[in-house]
Parts: sequence; structure tokens; C-alpha cells
Amino acid sequence: MSTQILVNTSKFTGQYWYLFIASPFVLGFIWRNWRKTEGGLFMTDRFVLHIPGVGLLMKKILLARFSRLIASLMGSGISIVESLRIIA
Repeated sequence: MSTQILVNTSKFTGQYWYLFIASPFVLGFIWRNWRKTEGGLFMTDRFVLHIPGVGLLMKKILLARFSRLIASLMGSGISIVESLRIIA
């Protein structure tokens, strides 16, 4: 039984080898375009933020960037309200 599965898998791979080469490119193209949509961006960012360790690191990186930008803008004499509008 298992040898038959192996033989059928081998035949399929031999007949449709081009699908195995093209699939990563097609999936990458679809992923990139989906990620550009608002829903895709929200879902992938939410997924990344929920990964243990990675999510915490990303939160710290984003907080550091935000703090650096606020400090730079306020150091230039821009009010905090205007700084928040610029960063948004």
C-alpha cells in the first residue's frame, strides 16, 4: 500500500514538476499583493505580534521608534499635539 503511494507521488512529481517551481513565485506574488490591502496588513501584523518572543520584540522596536521621533520633533520646538499628527 505505501509503495503504491510512493509510486503515485513520484509519477505526479514527474508529470507536474513545473508546478513545484512556479508555486513559490505565484504564492509570493499573491502574498505580497494581499499584504498591501488593509485587511491583509492588519491580519499579518496581528499574527506577528502574537508570536511569543517576536511580538514582544516588535512592540519594543515600535515603541523605541515612536519615542525617538517624539523626542526629535519636540526637541525641534514642535508641540506634542503636532508631533502626534506628524507621526500618525
